[in-house]
Amino acid sequence: MKKVSKKINFIKPVLLDTEGDAKFTDILSEISELDNSDRIIKFDSLYAQVYVQINVKTSEDCFIIELDKVDKSDNPIVKNLATDEIRELDLAEGEGLLYGNIFVYNPEENIIAFAMQGTGHPRQGLLKAVINSIIQDKGNNILDGKVKISRFSISLNKDSLFIEKV
Repeated sequence: MKKVSKKINFIKPVLLDTEGDAKFTDILSEISELDNSDRIIKFDSLYAQVYVQINVKTSEDCFIIELDKVDKSDNPIVKNLATDEIRELDLAEGEGLLYGNIFVYNPEENIIAFAMQGTGHPRQGLLKAVINSIIQDKGNNILDGKVKISRFSISLNKDSLFIEKV
């Protein structure tokens, strides 16, 4: 059995708030109540459009944040093993490859934890961009647009990041 290495990363959301009383839990709670269409953000890149949907759920005393990124720009090549024929993966209009990303937020400690598997890419920057886009661009009443995530800071020293073999 092949072992998969997971590196668990910890970050803290730092808010820029004109009123001074916003909490990250307030943002997550309001996002969780939005309709599906209001939780989808479209990003235009040089090569393609990328759609990201954020889902927020509560579990005991934590928030589970899931980013579903649908990307049509890097479709894989498919090889027929019987004929050695190579072709691009066919996707219908409006479809793309799904990349899921899971974050766990502990409000008591104000820490977000997420894993990076193998050569995977952590999406904390994408998480910040999606939340800020929803707050600023969707026209919703999320804290009246007076708050945003200004940055993610490393919350724990280097010894607190660890490798887990599965």
